[in-house]
Formats: sequence, C-alpha cells, structure tokens
Amino acid sequence: MIRLHLIIRCCLAALLCLFISSISSLADAQGLATAPAATSSYSLGDVLALSALGGGVPSFTPLSIWNFTDGWLQPWIPPPGGELHLQRGGWVNTDSAFFSRELDPAFSFNAGTSSTRDEYIGAATLFVPLNRRLQIGLTITVH
Repeated sequence: MIRLHLIIRCCLAALLCLFISSISSLADAQGLATAPAATSSYSLGDVLALSALGGGVPSFTPLSIWNFTDGWLQPWIPPPGGELHLQRGGWVNTDSAFFSRELDPAFSFNAGTSSTRDEYIGAATLFVPLNRRLQIGLTITVH
C-alpha cells in the first residue's frame, strides 16, 4: 500500500513537471518576458557547495513558473529582507515561500496520568537548499 502511494506521488510529480515545462515553452514561444539568466555558469559541485555552505553568489532575482528551466544550475541566493528589512521567518509545520538554511529544534512534553508515564518527544529538522529550485529537509525525532 505504501509503495502504491509512493508510485502515485512520483507520477503526479512527473506530470506536474511536464505541465510546467509545457507552460514555460509556451510562454517563450509567445515572447513573454522572463527574468534575465545569470551570466556565469557553475558546475554541479559548485552549485551544491555554494548553496549548502554559502559563498559569493549573485544578487537575488525572482524566479517564476514562466522561467521554470532557470535556476537549476545556479547556487541558492538568500531572499531579500521582508517588511521593514526584517529577516524572513516561516511558521512551524508549514511550507514557506522561500528557501533557507536552517536548523529547527522542537520539543514536546506530555504529562502522564496515574496509568501512563510522562512522554518526552524531541525533534530537529535541517533544511538545506541544493540550488535555487530545490531544497532538502531532514527530520530526526527522538522519543
């Protein structure tokens, strides 16, 4: 049953990618404006290292669905500050509209009753951007 769900999710992701690439090529054929591409090229190792560890990267340019093919071989660029130039932050257990390098710790305590014992649950999630279009997250839970 779990394999079936995984196969369905992979198929839906592949269909979504095909749909987005067809929209992107349609926009290019109609001559719609897209963001300028970066002038320098990076190797895959450079992209992964600069995205995960930081370094000299170009200034931020927005990406959209219309230029979906851009950003895959470019290192992650931190988004500009939010309102009042404050650092952007996400909400717990929700998807953000931007990528970030971060480690999110979490802790929970449930007081037991006379028939159950106390429960301590800890977790840490590490988010690492791989490029401008892809981020990986790893969650470790301890009971």
